[in-house]
Amino acid sequence: MYEAYFGLAKLPFCIAPDSRFYVDTAPHRAAIRTLKDRLQRGDEFVSLVGDFGAGKTTVGRQLLHEMDHKRHLAAELPRLRIAGDQLFDRVAEAFGTRRGGGLPPLGSVLHQLEGLVRDGRDALLLVDDAQHLDVGTLRRLHKLTALRVEGEAALRVCLVGHAMPLAFEAMQLVGRHMNFGAPVRVGPLDAAGTHEYILARLGRAGWRGRPAFGAATVAIHERCMGNPVRINRLCGHILLHLYMQGRDDVTADIVRAVDELLQAELRGEPATLALPPPATPDPHVVRQAAAAAVPEARLSGDALMTRLIAKTLPAMPAPHSGSTTPPPAPPRPEPVAEAVDTRPRRRGLPRSIAALALMAIGGVLWQAVLSLSARDVSPLRMARPAAATGLATLAEQAIAQSPTGAGPALPAASASLSPGSVPRSSPPGP
Repeated sequence: MYEAYFGLAKLPFCIAPDSRFYVDTAPHRAAIRTLKDRLQRGDEFVSLVGDFGAGKTTVGRQLLHEMDHKRHLAAELPRLRIAGDQLFDRVAEAFGTRRGGGLPPLGSVLHQLEGLVRDGRDALLLVDDAQHLDVGTLRRLHKLTALRVEGEAALRVCLVGHAMPLAFEAMQLVGRHMNFGAPVRVGPLDAAGTHEYILARLGRAGWRGRPAFGAATVAIHERCMGNPVRINRLCGHILLHLYMQGRDDVTADIVRAVDELLQAELRGEPATLALPPPATPDPHVVRQAAAAAVPEARLSGDALMTRLIAKTLPAMPAPHSGSTTPPPAPPRPEPVAEAVDTRPRRRGLPRSIAALALMAIGGVLWQAVLSLSARDVSPLRMARPAAATGLATLAEQAIAQSPTGAGPALPAASASLSPGSVPRSSPPGP
């Protein structure tokens, strides 16, 4: 599913025990070390217990893998559900042999174990799900561990389960004492162990840093309480939901949302998941927001027009001045912070020139309207040429001072805005 999306070669967080993904964390290493000490001491039975999902089966298989195979023959009986003497046949098959012709099941296994001891070796049998063993199965296993060849035990048994078999207490009550010793318990992972566990499993699946769990492993540890199976289930669902939504970020909020969804599903409640938004905005979204930003500062209408005229028009000389030296320019106002416009600019007239040109054209249109609709108002007719002349002069000066190449010229603007071009109406007859 999500392996190709994240560049993984295999699924890193399977629920089923897998020796290829064993991580040598502190609790697991301590359990293996204690089991080895018990076996070297000569205990016939050793037991490994722990909560569901604590990694007992994986630790037991790692114990078999670390045994010196030149001196020990290791085998496993997974999920034992056999009654009667069939147990001996299963043990023989686990060690790679079958019952010889004419030999009873027990005799065939004892013959095989005796041959191992004479070759300088012994056998170690791992029995998984040992909490379900009954009294008859324990008695048969005890017969095999009681075999001595030249004073050496031929078989030792490691029982793995949630707890000690209930049949063990029943055998103690009927007087069949079996020296199991104190069980070895697999503890939960701490925060550092959880971080190491997650990254190690990802690395063995071909992980190249994507997605980056980082500090989210602390939230995973708190949610799963250091239980490896719960960590596997939560991390697997996190990767799945990230893949379905096209994301690769792992945060504490995402860990919480996915874990709450899993808890609701375990309770049989209907639930949906909506991942929290990314903590860091996407670069594409940032670019779009910058392009949509207002390029000008938020100013009032008068302040904005003053600013446009100040940018475009040069300083005008003082009237009736006999000196040819232009007066000093007035001090410039403090610059106003502007928002940066990242959009590409189209070639054309500057905004200030365009605004002034529009003002001049608007004045001409207003003059034409007045000349057609208010012929009998002579004071207004006398004011029209002066208003048009002022607007035309302002527009011509702005266009003349515009930089070269600022945009195409407007030839109709300067040709029609002279005082003589304004139509005059004849006075009314007597």
